Amino acid sequence: IVERGLQGFAKKLSWINPNVITVAGIVPQILFLIFMSNQQWDWAIVMLILAPLDMLDGIIARANNKTSAFGGFLDSTIDRIGDFLIIAGLYAGGLINLQLTALLILVSFLISYARSRAELASEQKQTFDYGLIERPERIAFILTVVIVNVLFPTAGLGTYTLAEFLLAILLMLSTITFFQRVYQAYKKL
Repeated sequence: IVERGLQGFAKKLSWINPNVITVAGIVPQILFLIFMSNQQWDWAIVMLILAPLDMLDGIIARANNKTSAFGGFLDSTIDRIGDFLIIAGLYAGGLINLQLTALLILVSFLISYARSRAELASEQKQTFDYGLIERPERIAFILTVVIVNVLFPTAGLGTYTLAEFLLAILLMLSTITFFQRVYQAYKKL
C-alpha cells in the first residue's frame, strides 16, 4: 500500500541512484546510536522515525526499473548494520542489558538469514518474507519502547524495567518470526 502511494513520487526521483539512498539511509541509525548514548531522547526518537526511509531505495529502484542484484545485496547488508546500530543504541541508552541486546541482535540477523538462505535454495525463486514481525514492525516496536521509556522512565515490572519487559516481548515475537520462516522453508523446500 505504501509503495503504491509513493510510486508517483518515486518516479520523479529517477535521477537518484537507489544505491546512494541505501548508503545514506544508515545515517539516521548511526545518529540514533549517538543520541541514545548521550540520552538525548528527543533526537533519538526523531532518528528512529527517519530510520525506515531507507525503504525508499527499493521503491525508487522498482518505479524506475533500476533494480539490480547488487542493489538488493547492498540493501540487505546495510539493513543488518542498521539493525545492529538500533539495538546497540538501546543498550547504550541503558534501556536493556547486554544479554537481551545480544539475543535481539542474534534473532534479528537470523530472521534475515533464514529468508535469504531459503530464497537462495529455492529452485522456483520463491520469496520467504513470512512472519509475525518484519523489520519495519520491529523498528516501530522499538520506537514505541523508546517513547514509553521517555514517558515512564521509572516504571517497571518486578526487577525489570518496562523497556526491558517490552523488548523481551519483541524478542519473543522476533523468535516466532524466525521459526515461521524456518517452517515455511521446510514446507516449500
